Amino acid sequence: MLEYAVGSGYLPANPARNATINNVPKPEPIREPAALTVSQLKALAAQAATGGRYWRTPHDAYGLLILFAGTTGLRWSEIAGLKVDALTFGAAPQVIARTALVSVDGHLQLRGTTKGRKPRGIPIPASVAELLKIHVDGMRPENLVFTSPPGGALRSSNFARRTLHPAIARCQETDPAFPSIVFHDLRRTAVTLWVSERSNIKTVQQIAGHSSAVTTLDVYAQLLADDAQASARAVDGLLNRALP
Repeated sequence: MLEYAVGSGYLPANPARNATINNVPKPEPIREPAALTVSQLKALAAQAATGGRYWRTPHDAYGLLILFAGTTGLRWSEIAGLKVDALTFGAAPQVIARTALVSVDGHLQLRGTTKGRKPRGIPIPASVAELLKIHVDGMRPENLVFTSPPGGALRSSNFARRTLHPAIARCQETDPAFPSIVFHDLRRTAVTLWVSERSNIKTVQQIAGHSSAVTTLDVYAQLLADDAQASARAVDGLLNRALP
């Protein structure tokens, strides 16, 4: 409309093109996304298992939930809606992500996997699978794997406020370098760990449920400091072997 007004002689210039008026600085991000190292992930799991805000009600399942999220990359809604029958143990333990627990108008509803994607199989590290097997022993197939201590469905806001944030704060007391993360950074942690172990990128893409491997690499996989040094040592080895 303004361009039309200028072209028709109603305005001498288009104020929307004024660089001074429209120079709105892009806001800086509140925090940088982060990926935990293995030791940081285990430390966070240990703190979460102590009961979060409520020290007198420890809940070991919360520590297992942190380990599970940080090694499989499932989204919060997929973990909150995970049922026992989605787990397979044995020589090749895996989880089938096919349900998600989402909040609709304040009410939790169990639905299919998020973003309309097909169910996908994600391998579970053997040590985490052993803990999961013990945790779900005696449960019915339709039971939720992770619940609150009284047995109710998990809400992300309650878990973050009562368990995750207090656990992070205690980790930062002993480790000043421990990053201020949100739950989704555990998904970033899982993808980063898979990539850092030189897993096939297409395999990691399937695990993360991405439509493109570009998303897996550019958005979720952060380069850990140890990876950079390992790469430098590898190049140094090539140089040394090439010397006369």
